[in-house]
Amino acid sequence: MPAALLIACSQGTPSAPSVAWTHRPPGFTVWAEWPLDGLRGEGWDVNNPHGHAEVVAVADAPASPPSVGRWRYPAGFAGGEAPANLYRALPPAFHEGFVGVWWKASDPWQGHQSHVNKIFFLLGGACGNLVPVMYGPPGGPYELRVAPEWGADWRWLTPNAAPAPVALGRWHSIELYFRYHRGDAADGIVRFWLDGALVGDHVNVRFPEPGCFREFQFAPTWGGVGDVKRQADDFWLDHVQIAQPSVSSAAGSAPRTLIREGFEDDDLAGRGWYDDTAPLLSSAGASGGRSLEYRFEKGAAKPTAASRLRRKFAPTDAVYLSYRVRYGAEWVGSLQPYHPHEFHLLTTRDGDWEGLSFTHLTAYVEQNGGTPRLALQDGKNVDQAGAGRDLTRVTEHRAVAGCNGSSDGHPDHCYRADGRYVNEKKWTAAAPQFTRAPGPAYQGDWHLVEAFFKLNSIVDGRGVNDGIVRYWLDRRALIDHGNVLLRTGAHPDMRFNQIVIAPYIGDGSPAAQSLWIDDVTVATGRP
Repeated sequence: MPAALLIACSQGTPSAPSVAWTHRPPGFTVWAEWPLDGLRGEGWDVNNPHGHAEVVAVADAPASPPSVGRWRYPAGFAGGEAPANLYRALPPAFHEGFVGVWWKASDPWQGHQSHVNKIFFLLGGACGNLVPVMYGPPGGPYELRVAPEWGADWRWLTPNAAPAPVALGRWHSIELYFRYHRGDAADGIVRFWLDGALVGDHVNVRFPEPGCFREFQFAPTWGGVGDVKRQADDFWLDHVQIAQPSVSSAAGSAPRTLIREGFEDDDLAGRGWYDDTAPLLSSAGASGGRSLEYRFEKGAAKPTAASRLRRKFAPTDAVYLSYRVRYGAEWVGSLQPYHPHEFHLLTTRDGDWEGLSFTHLTAYVEQNGGTPRLALQDGKNVDQAGAGRDLTRVTEHRAVAGCNGSSDGHPDHCYRADGRYVNEKKWTAAAPQFTRAPGPAYQGDWHLVEAFFKLNSIVDGRGVNDGIVRYWLDRRALIDHGNVLLRTGAHPDMRFNQIVIAPYIGDGSPAAQSLWIDDVTVATGRP
């Protein structure tokens, strides 16, 4: 298998025409798709150090002509390697999914002495991989198998439903569906089809740890170790599709809208808002009506009106927030690497009037210097006596956002404020997205922001690194992580239940500046 796990995290709307795979389950939505008209783009990338992968035009491209990918194995190519690696991040917490590809092997083809000719990977690295394989002796015949590469005693998933002969020199469609086992039951599923026919149906699979599969790789590794190519061979690829259950399918029902607010009148208290319910309402609304307006005077930490606007909602493990935002032409933010804060999401572990930064969990949605940002703080959970020590294997009574170690590997920060240790964990987009120059990213225009947080699982009293944080701007995915710890086993009943709109610049606004907010929606999932 490839030596390194390379993660590509960006996601865009596929430019490829969607292929209607026969066996993609109902209710699944496409996560990523690529027609092989290039080796890079829309979150796809390639590791091609020897130039053995190329895009070529062929007359028999089966799905998205004329371009296909060609992976070359020159004479002298050593076993145990792939000519190149086309890779793409998989969905967060990819515990049920579908992959469809068009693929062929050249005729003739020199098989590896181990009988193994790997095609693609659902890659988890050290925790395991799920790998379709063209299997057979060096001269054939070959069949399609799947290798569950985890555990010390894994076994081949063979064609137990029907024979699966692979014809050389001919395009084949490969479809793969999997679903993790549930609880302690060995009831995980792996099904695979060749040219539309079910050939493997395994329903007693036990999968590796949750959140294992992180990346799709078309890294067609030739065999295991040893052996050498005595002839030039090729693998070909056309049109890859990766799909997952939609939010509604995964949850068993459509997302529920919990709050929808357009700020069209000043009766905010009558609709359940509280704390400071006398905001400045502007006639410049995103939808033609009114909007919230926040004006900062130079040197002020808080806006001139409604510094905290709160509303409770039904407790939920997963919370989706969307809103429209516009910044004044003069907007510069804080001119510091921190702040301004904008939106806060709190949980059932804290009270109706809780402070915002020192809680059992606060999730932030904001931008700094034009760059979108999501963040977490859980200062109330910090083991103050154990600050600076890694307690992740010692106790669940600890913080997840810093000061007590990190089990999910995402960078965090521990610092002192008001005589105690507090923390923060942040995720930022790769580049600024709000600009002062006119154009599609102009900060003076209305933009749609969407964010999603899902609390991680608690298994056997311990937090599992399968929580989700996501951010979209104008429907473009900019932040996406599915291996996050947001709570430990000390708070298994924690749920999101409060939104607070509270723009804040701690060091004082460096200039007189304004922003506008409109069309706020809170739901249990992304529509």
